[in-house]
Amino acid sequence: MRQSRTEWLEAVCQKEIVLFGAGAYAKAFYRDFKDELHISYCISNDERQNVFCLDGREVCQVYRVEKAIMDEHRFIILCAEKHGEMEKQLSAYGLRYGADYVDSGLFRVMNSSKKIVVFYGVCYMRALHHCLMESPSFMDIYDAYYWLGYRTRNIVEQETFLLLLGMAELYICHEAMTMEARIYLSALKQECKIIRIPLVMFNGYHPKTGERVGEDNVYSIVSSNTYFGPFITPDDVVNQCIRENRKLPEILKLISDVDYYKKDFLERNYRKEIRKIEVAEAAVDIQISDYILENHGKKRLFLNEKHISNCVIIELARRVLEALDLDGELPAEELCNRRLLYTTEVPVYPSVIEKLSLTVYGKKPKYRMFTFGKEIDVTFEEYIERYYDYCTMMKMCMEEGYFPDGRGYGRK
Repeated sequence: MRQSRTEWLEAVCQKEIVLFGAGAYAKAFYRDFKDELHISYCISNDERQNVFCLDGREVCQVYRVEKAIMDEHRFIILCAEKHGEMEKQLSAYGLRYGADYVDSGLFRVMNSSKKIVVFYGVCYMRALHHCLMESPSFMDIYDAYYWLGYRTRNIVEQETFLLLLGMAELYICHEAMTMEARIYLSALKQECKIIRIPLVMFNGYHPKTGERVGEDNVYSIVSSNTYFGPFITPDDVVNQCIRENRKLPEILKLISDVDYYKKDFLERNYRKEIRKIEVAEAAVDIQISDYILENHGKKRLFLNEKHISNCVIIELARRVLEALDLDGELPAEELCNRRLLYTTEVPVYPSVIEKLSLTVYGKKPKYRMFTFGKEIDVTFEEYIERYYDYCTMMKMCMEEGYFPDGRGYGRK
């Protein structure tokens, strides 16, 4: 049976509270909640901690975790900056997040007068979350959480997310309805307000001629610890040239030609991509195609085919605030200078800039390239050179069988 936030708090506050940890986080929690909660004792894995002291005064005993007496009358609060190991330890004893324990940060949220909002979706939903947290009118009302849609989570993280969903007053998500997303929708209470954002994938400035829009580069090798890399977005033309064993100078000459793409093809492709966004907007609460049309050629709207730029994210945030009848004022200039998305801005072909009148790029544009070691600004030619070197090397490694699955570690 789903509990309301009030019911959950009342149930927890009636129990004896055990603090897992006896350091700075436990002391801060004790100071803030000693009058509201019945805090009985602490548990710790540190054998040097036997007494929990505050301001030179002994407060309670500190027991080892395995010696603590836990039953339905006690509830644990995790008091540490990182509590992953604590969660594993308690889960091994059969205790469940939300029902038997939570971390101190989440308890503070539950005990707050603010409403809970949950963001769910791909990476630019995280960026939207980041922008809305810069809105005083939004943060005066909401405590915000973001959940990355395609990341695999452990049981504790799933339990945490479902606990938040059941108590959320606002849910902001993509319109794309996977089975997982439908399950999460069913976990929301009936009165929770839902705002759906369009999943914008736009290929108007990076025409595809072979591989489907949104597919990862076949030569991009990433770790099991991440979902992205500097060359995860494929360049079909260069990839085909690599397969044909063409050399870099020939490729650069080919794709640097302002007549490589014909104007009528680019215009048809642009209209088709805009139409795809407009169709997707029929199922959502926030529209953005009008902004894209209005700022075509005036602003850099897309980092690559799967990622919108900062200015589009900020505009989406403004429109969410308007939908909530809140002040839409945001520190746009400051937000524009931040890295809201960790991805490379893929250069636009000179023929696309020329034929679609993308004057915002100028004569010799620079693009921000993301790597795991640093970020650098590169020209079109510099990017293609790096892309070519990387992909030809990875192609050779794959063909030589250096990777166990034929592609790369962690890739499916």
